Amino acid sequence: MKRDPEYYAHEFADGLLEQQRAIWDSRDRAYIRNQEKRWSTAIDRLLELDEGLGLLTKLLDHDSPKVSITAAVYLLDTSAEMKAVEVLKRHASRPEDDLYAYAAQERLKDWKKQKAQKR
Repeated sequence: MKRDPEYYAHEFADGLLEQQRAIWDSRDRAYIRNQEKRWSTAIDRLLELDEGLGLLTKLLDHDSPKVSITAAVYLLDTSAEMKAVEVLKRHASRPEDDLYAYAAQERLKDWKKQKAQKR
């Protein structure tokens, strides 16, 4: 059954957030893994669809840093790369003890290394 592309954008965001809640609540590993499969399948599908990059780009403005950072990582090396980098830089400038700041800083370091290797 063919689904509306918006469905996959929601599955990506909702799956990420539910996986995060499940980890915080110490849910069983199988449930956590199912949520990972949920958002991972959704991202794969979004990247295959013509509308997928646009929908993923919209998620850069999501209220949850988890969603916006993860969307940004998948948008690196695409036509939306500079917007993704902006989002990562914004999150990287959060307080030092912030886990999301650390994650964004690490992704930016990896991205810069990849860019340097391509030259």
